[in-house]
Amino acid sequence: MTLSEVKAYLKIDGDDHDTVIQILLDAAVSKTQDYCSTYWQETEVTEKRTGDGKVYHYLYRSPVKEVSSLTLDGAEVTGYKSFENGLVYDYWPKLSEMVITYTAGYDVTPPEAKLAMLMCVADWFNNPQGIDLENLSGVGSATFAKEADLPDRVKAKLSNLRPLC
Repeated sequence: MTLSEVKAYLKIDGDDHDTVIQILLDAAVSKTQDYCSTYWQETEVTEKRTGDGKVYHYLYRSPVKEVSSLTLDGAEVTGYKSFENGLVYDYWPKLSEMVITYTAGYDVTPPEAKLAMLMCVADWFNNPQGIDLENLSGVGSATFAKEADLPDRVKAKLSNLRPLC
């Protein structure tokens, strides 16, 4: 997702708002990736975990393209199985230190993720205070959204990209 794509979506000419739009875009990318437990582009990830005695662990980011290394208490582990949904299968002794390095994310950003990010930037840009107005008996009231929240319509667009685990 580029600044020029966002500006075209917002129908903004000129560069007066470029800095603000870029900040909003960076936040939208980060928030949507976290919400979906993924990266929109392939990224190498290193996770440190503590073994819990189970035979599986779900990695935080998916889809998993490849697990490149896994150590258990500093020793390289082989023979484990890993799956695209982020499941790594083997026995993980309690309180053991696990370090897993893997590649996760998409080859191409899914179209619904791009649309969700555009919608997110538009909402934040056009309503910087995060106010939702509701009329009550002709009086009106203001409800403030939490600063960290993704708009509900953005969450709806991302629903099919969230992990099922």
